[in-house]
Amino acid sequence: MPATLEEYINAADWAYSQGGDPLPTGLGFTYLNGAVDGTPLQLYSQDTGFYGAALVTSSGQVVITFEGTNFFTGNDTFTAAQVADDAAITAGVTAPSFLTAALFTAEVIGEAEVQGYDLSDITVTGHSLGAAEAAYVAATYGLGGVAFAPPGIVTSVTPSVSFTSYVDYGDPVGNYASDPPDNMGNIVQSEEIRHFGTQILRGDPLDGELLQSAATAYDEGDEAGALGILAGLVQFHYLTRYAQDLDVSLVGGDRSAGAIGTRLPLFDGVTLPCYVEGTHIATARGETAIEQLRPGDQVRTASGGLRPVVWTGRRHVRCDRHPAPDSVCPFRVAAHAFGRDMPARDLFLSPDHALFVDGVLIPVRYLADGKAIVQVAPADVTYWHVELDRHDVILAENLPAECLLPGEPNRAAFADGAVMALHPTLDPRPGAESLRWEAEGCAPLVITGPVVARAKARLRAPRGQRAGAQPRRAARSGGIDVRS
Repeated sequence: MPATLEEYINAADWAYSQGGDPLPTGLGFTYLNGAVDGTPLQLYSQDTGFYGAALVTSSGQVVITFEGTNFFTGNDTFTAAQVADDAAITAGVTAPSFLTAALFTAEVIGEAEVQGYDLSDITVTGHSLGAAEAAYVAATYGLGGVAFAPPGIVTSVTPSVSFTSYVDYGDPVGNYASDPPDNMGNIVQSEEIRHFGTQILRGDPLDGELLQSAATAYDEGDEAGALGILAGLVQFHYLTRYAQDLDVSLVGGDRSAGAIGTRLPLFDGVTLPCYVEGTHIATARGETAIEQLRPGDQVRTASGGLRPVVWTGRRHVRCDRHPAPDSVCPFRVAAHAFGRDMPARDLFLSPDHALFVDGVLIPVRYLADGKAIVQVAPADVTYWHVELDRHDVILAENLPAECLLPGEPNRAAFADGAVMALHPTLDPRPGAESLRWEAEGCAPLVITGPVVARAKARLRAPRGQRAGAQPRRAARSGGIDVRS
């Protein structure tokens, strides 16, 4: 009996653990072991950014699974190699990891045949970069299989057996190939990049129009706007989205989301708008640490009203292991930077968290002056955000700042959400902001111009503090200690 979709997608997801997690329970997976030494057939290569393993399903089928791009293994050499693999795919050339995948697959085929398996019993799978590797070895050895969100490869080989590439309509990576409907247009550098086998689109066809808007911006010379739109669509790339599309279950959570985090190899992303754990929020019952807020609590807004908490979320980030620490390290707004008790104490925010100043929202990174507002570099940090029944400005350490733009896509950026996805871009240049921000944002978003210049000019540098000073580290949580 062939492997099922549920087996394929869970094998692809599990590969992100590089063998560190137990095999998905309840699906009957076992390792294919070597005939001589009895050890599991798997291969890790930091030099080419490759991990692959051979699994056996409960029906006796061998599934070779390959890891997709993983920014959070803690191995900078491995991460750099995977970025080089992604760059090779974008350029339409053979990625170094493809060759490692081919060598590993040849070894698996040899071992499997010794143990009585036929070639027809061996299939491949993977997600993202792992899906491209699966397609390459399928074309090389005539294997069947299933790929999730493959960016496409350059090959003239016609599949001799069934190989399926599943692509969500809104996935910027899965749609990178030039197959029809080709919603990304000229963003694809090579028309030779195509999906191997049969492409099956899933999800909402309207999501493809978002990709078309990115292609339009790109054609008009607004490359930053195009990348901003694509970054906001990363939620469509995660395996949770594909599991929903295909009505199957992921066992043990979505490892692909944790591996990609807030960035993609092909498209630069933005960071999450969050408060650091310990930040005090004004509520009907007084100041409350953000991690203590619960749905139903009444939060005080900058206008003096009260709005109910709908949801809170948290995310722990290892800044010292992130490939782009500037995109995740918090900014410190010094006490009294905007005037007496504004904020009342030092306030720590993620880089794209917007402050409410003179009737507009300004991401804190664009207000940094090296004195009153500086970026700090903790080893790790726990971020929190609060979602109200609508987007609004709340008081954090008595300073007006935004809450989370409502909706499931934004909750997905946190550990409490269904999948850790990228927050929509906060870049207000033409073509870069999402339609949801225009429809639901409580105030205009600004990053340049007179209002930003005026706000920076009136910032008050902290007394007795050096610019760029590090915050104290919290003894319990490993994050930033914002307690008084």
